Amino acid sequence: MLKKLFAAIVAATMVLGLASFATAATPSFPDTVGIPEETQIATLKALGIVTGDEQGRFNPDGTFTRAQMAVIAVKLMGLDSMAKWFQQPTMFPDVEARHSWAWGYINVAVGQQIVTGRPDGTFGPDDPATYTDVIVLLLRVLNYEPTLVGTWPTKYLVKAAEIGLAKGVSFNALLPATRRDVAVLAHNALTIPKVVQVGFGTQTKWVVSGTPEYPETVTLLDNLGSKPIEGWLVSSPELFGAEKDVIKVDTPDGEKEFTLAEGVDVTGLLGHKVKIWQNSEGKVFLVQDKTPASSVKTAAFVDENTVEIDDKAVSVAETPKFLNYEGPEDYDLVDGGEITVIYDGNNPKYVIELKYTTAVVTGISTLYDTVTLDPSGVKNLTDKNVRWFGDAEELSDLRKDDVVQFIEGTEGKDFVFIVTRNAPTGKFTKIQGSTITVGGVAYKRALDQTAAPSEGLLGQEVKVLLNKDGRWWAIVALEGQAAPKNIAVVLDKIEDVMTIDGLQDYLKLLLPDGTKKVFPCSQEAFDAVDENDIIEYAVTDGVIKDRPNEKIASDATAIGLTVTVEYHLVNGKLVTPSTAIFDMSGTTPKAGTWDTLVAKASGMKGVMTSEGSKAVIIKITQGAPELGKAQYGVYMGKYVAFDPTANEPKTYYSILERDGTVRDYVYNSGPTLAAGNAVTFTVTGGKADFTKLDDEVPVPTEGYEWRVYSIEGYLLTLKEYNKTTGAEGTREVSYLIIDKTQYVDLTGSVPRHITGVSQGAKVRVYSVDDPIGGTVVANIIAVIK
Repeated sequence: MLKKLFAAIVAATMVLGLASFATAATPSFPDTVGIPEETQIATLKALGIVTGDEQGRFNPDGTFTRAQMAVIAVKLMGLDSMAKWFQQPTMFPDVEARHSWAWGYINVAVGQQIVTGRPDGTFGPDDPATYTDVIVLLLRVLNYEPTLVGTWPTKYLVKAAEIGLAKGVSFNALLPATRRDVAVLAHNALTIPKVVQVGFGTQTKWVVSGTPEYPETVTLLDNLGSKPIEGWLVSSPELFGAEKDVIKVDTPDGEKEFTLAEGVDVTGLLGHKVKIWQNSEGKVFLVQDKTPASSVKTAAFVDENTVEIDDKAVSVAETPKFLNYEGPEDYDLVDGGEITVIYDGNNPKYVIELKYTTAVVTGISTLYDTVTLDPSGVKNLTDKNVRWFGDAEELSDLRKDDVVQFIEGTEGKDFVFIVTRNAPTGKFTKIQGSTITVGGVAYKRALDQTAAPSEGLLGQEVKVLLNKDGRWWAIVALEGQAAPKNIAVVLDKIEDVMTIDGLQDYLKLLLPDGTKKVFPCSQEAFDAVDENDIIEYAVTDGVIKDRPNEKIASDATAIGLTVTVEYHLVNGKLVTPSTAIFDMSGTTPKAGTWDTLVAKASGMKGVMTSEGSKAVIIKITQGAPELGKAQYGVYMGKYVAFDPTANEPKTYYSILERDGTVRDYVYNSGPTLAAGNAVTFTVTGGKADFTKLDDEVPVPTEGYEWRVYSIEGYLLTLKEYNKTTGAEGTREVSYLIIDKTQYVDLTGSVPRHITGVSQGAKVRVYSVDDPIGGTVVANIIAVIK
């Protein structure tokens, strides 16, 4: 049981963090140099928490005795000097004269209720401390004991995982703890917020420091005898031109300069409030980040002195700024950079902006220390201070087609390169705005990329060059490919058009994304196709030169097409985003979607081609009239404005629509509405008639409510849950999600557009379209309180 529990605990601690700090201390113990725990051990040594043996060794794979752990606990509490006052025999019969070196510490630990001994009245001073012993001791040092609920030792082990105390340590609770693991656990404990008492007597209450009930964060570092210095980090080795081992801190007594001990890394702390500790040589061996995560805000550029944070404009005209690893100065902000604002309370304290230039590596020369970038040209790195991040640690690590985002210092002596070698490959199937789909995965365009994706690469196998944010910067055709093959419907054949080069034939095509294009073509291509044929073709130098491959002839025999909504199938074949769907059931051919198939499912006929289990082309020749023609949305409110054209005031209804846009419609008729009501409406002659939609969710059993139970593919299932206990009920109901389903959040004061719902959400469902296959269509899904 304990083994399983600790497997879960170790997994949990991998995603938990502690207060951010950087540490190092020199010299270390001779037998800990180079081991993974060297930094933690050296820090505890510098703080006087641990010492070596007679030979000055730490013995990382040895164990601490229970008596030694009592010493460590008292030192962590900052009560080392108090131990001298209580240097006398203890209450435990097995703590003998030979243990006198630990008497004072054990007595203090007993007085502080950190140790209690064993049921038989003994202490076991020479017994090795188990992992459970160590964790219990540290949680008591941190004052967590009054807050724990449960049984021993589970309540201690679970809390250790929850607060990050066990981070980085994998162990069996019943085995003796290694000295190296104890060092990691004690090091973790240094910056975990302590529990403090905020009430006494009958009003006794214990809360975690750094929370609203006790805003000041208290840690074990505050107990230790070394005198820390607190202030704002205004210069560090991160800045261009700064010394590699020097920091500057703006303290209450003015700006002060400090030398870092070897190995201390303060990356990411620039502009933060920090607390620093110095060793006996006066060098900084520990830096603690005192700026809470909530005080570090990502901002958007508005103008040179204004940013937007949480949808609010914030002036930073008087705030010192770091721009591209230089500062702090009174810089003007620039558009296109990554902006971070660090707050001191409610006021901006510092602004950090990094504006990267993005390029692709096309070549390097280690002989001349140069890198050639597209489109930035050649960068000579000889005698330059270059910092590498990401997938390269030096120039020779770069590879062709690596994406680099770099910043060059104003004097050209410093560079920061972030290298990303992430280039997925696949078939380029879709362009939607600036978003591309390759290999079935959608990629958004890089924020600093303005070029449109190349339509000429559609249908080809390509490599997508992604930046550090996972957005595409460039699309590169894989070598050795034939001209890409594309699918389209022939809408029209245009013969013998006079051009500057003579007579030219053209084909007007309907593409699967709904766009219509006219291509010049060869005589062979022109003669090979008929109107309403579905063809596969290639474009070479802007011309359809080769004979297209007829995929579905205009007179092909239609068969029944059966849609299986739950599994996204047509006639047993999987419909994917790359399936080309054409609706030829009306007077004009149209590009279709999965919604089209679902809407026309009743009596649908057509022709389909497939490869393996996937549908490649679906041509619909007959089907029910398309559903979903009614417009629908969520009512936001109304207003009256004067229409100068009609020379009269008009009432306008504001409607939140499926794409998140709020549009205003001139009111003609309809019921009284409240914000958040789902409506359907038709617009005739520029005026809209509104109808309020009724909630499609059945009335729940008394004491129960409907919540989202699952979302599987295109099927939303709700289930009843007990309002009080949260227990599942027995009733459930399912709805069909279509591409036009609208999601809205009604939990706030104003309806808000969202992109989906999560499991457990309480929702209302509204339907406009007729049921499909007996399943109600969810046109609007509203999350409610």
